[in-house]
Amino acid sequence: MRSTPLSGQPLQTKNNGLVSLVEISSGVPTTTSLAVAQKFGKRHDNVVRDIRKLASQLPVDYLPNFEEVISTFENGKGGTQQAPAFRITRDGFTLLAMGFTGKKALQFKLDYIDAFNRMERALLAQAAAHRGAEWRQIRQEGKQVRLAWGGCVQEFVAYARAQGSKHADKYYMAITKMEYAALELVKQASDKHFRDSLDCFQHGQLTVVEMAAQRSLQQGMDAGMHYKDIYQLCKAHCMQLAASLRKFLPANADSMRVSYVGAA
Repeated sequence: MRSTPLSGQPLQTKNNGLVSLVEISSGVPTTTSLAVAQKFGKRHDNVVRDIRKLASQLPVDYLPNFEEVISTFENGKGGTQQAPAFRITRDGFTLLAMGFTGKKALQFKLDYIDAFNRMERALLAQAAAHRGAEWRQIRQEGKQVRLAWGGCVQEFVAYARAQGSKHADKYYMAITKMEYAALELVKQASDKHFRDSLDCFQHGQLTVVEMAAQRSLQQGMDAGMHYKDIYQLCKAHCMQLAASLRKFLPANADSMRVSYVGAA
């Protein structure tokens, strides 16, 4: 759950002293410690304290989910003053809100989830509006390859089950996540919209790797290999191909390796 570092720009409350639940910062849906304090009825300095305590217990990969900034707000005397605050990603809010309890806390958490979901949908729609014919063509070609890939994996699942596999159905997700891990793709949005968030390069890479996976599975079944050996062959081919592709296509410096599990 690694987050892209945010802008570092100062926060400023609106004229009525209220702040939006979720806003965009450097292209990422975020909230702030000010918004959290207002929504949950907490003192802002206590929220800042809770975030610092939480951050001190987190692995370093999680720390970019909380970016310390300076907030500027009205002091009630006709002037303004500044104080430390935090800009928080969706994952950061999830970690922070785990400790919030009370009768209204659940509803407030649901409000936040809805706000993040709406902002993510808006970002996806905005990105789609700016995509050209090339992206749409590549996306459509990828769907056709994925359809053929699915038929091959379905055949492999039946093949593995016939050889005694008790968890053959897991291979569909296992192979999918293995391909994502091989390409070090970013989980930019919810799983439902994951492929729509990929750019042309990423789609091209994924299509090539899925074609290679399909070919490896089919070759293994045609040769009568044991299903576990076929999976390992498929994995090795995908990893090798992905490593070669990363040498020639732009790398994503902020990518997150997606964990995957095998099947037996």
